Amino acid sequence: MPNEIEACVEWDQILAGQKLAVREQLLGTWQGQVASLGQQLLGQFQERVDQLLDDQFGHLTRQLAEQVADEVDRAVAGAQRAERRRLGEELNQTVRRLRAVSSVEEVARWLLDASSAFCPRAAVFGVHGLFLQGLCVRGVESEPALSLFDAMDLPLEDARAFAQAAGGRDPVITAATPAELSQAVCDVFHHAPSEKVCLFPILVRNEAAAILYAAPGEEAVEVGLLELLSQIAASAAEALVPETAAPAPSAGNLIQIDGAGVRRPGADWEVQPPEWSSLSREEQDLHLLARRFARVHVAEMRLYHGDQVEAGRGAHKLYGALREPIDAARETFRQKFICASSTMVDYFHLELVRSLAHDKPALLGREYPGPLA
Repeated sequence: MPNEIEACVEWDQILAGQKLAVREQLLGTWQGQVASLGQQLLGQFQERVDQLLDDQFGHLTRQLAEQVADEVDRAVAGAQRAERRRLGEELNQTVRRLRAVSSVEEVARWLLDASSAFCPRAAVFGVHGLFLQGLCVRGVESEPALSLFDAMDLPLEDARAFAQAAGGRDPVITAATPAELSQAVCDVFHHAPSEKVCLFPILVRNEAAAILYAAPGEEAVEVGLLELLSQIAASAAEALVPETAAPAPSAGNLIQIDGAGVRRPGADWEVQPPEWSSLSREEQDLHLLARRFARVHVAEMRLYHGDQVEAGRGAHKLYGALREPIDAARETFRQKFICASSTMVDYFHLELVRSLAHDKPALLGREYPGPLA
């Protein structure tokens, strides 16, 4: 009997061990199944969450993008309207200033000022037959360059692009090279080799009387607006030129020298250039030569006697500071021009007043003898 009891106990122990082993196997299998199922469920859950988030945030993103696009469109449209109003008002004020202009040279200066908003450097050149002359310039600071510009009397055949603009009557965009503009023009503006410039003809009676020269800076030249301003200037200049005036190549009213009617306090002299249309062709040519002589010689004084010019202007004694070159040029002008024509006026005096005295005759000083008779 004891043996049987021991056998039963031993069997129970064996069964218990087997039960424990099977239990552990089942638990291990179950845990593995649960882990696998958990991974599957987790993956499905993540996919579902991602899909839900993509759908929801994609919708929100599209809504936001549409709202931002609408806001940007409204802002751009508002900015465009504001810019159009500003530009329209600026052009309106610019054209209003043109109403006060009383000479064609003032038209040239108006055009130069009006172009300042659309190009950093500009100049207006007068076209006189086969020659090109500098009228007014902006964006050139050095005294030698300004003197070169003032003294410019350039054959059009040496400036191919200018000749094209004058002859073709349409704007010309060209490389800023001596071959296209001439060495003289390049010496004034000192263009980079890669620069381009725009030339706008000013047509008076369907002939080019002047050319607007526009050079770009960091931004491109506004060609359309400058062409519009050139056309407005041409209309204003044409209104100031009598229909009976001589043809444009010799009439060239845009290069008249201001200063007519200038008086010095305490002096009894006045200079009045003649009516251009009343002159014969030969007299017109002689007057043109006289004007060129005046421009060149006064420009040389500014170039070679700059210190004396500044000192004389500051002391109101320009003539005293430059007596020798002024007297020499006056005598040459008398012999070559005053004695040659009864219609001649002292363009040298007018250029002294305009260029050296800045349209203030008193700066020449009381020793100045006045214009040649």
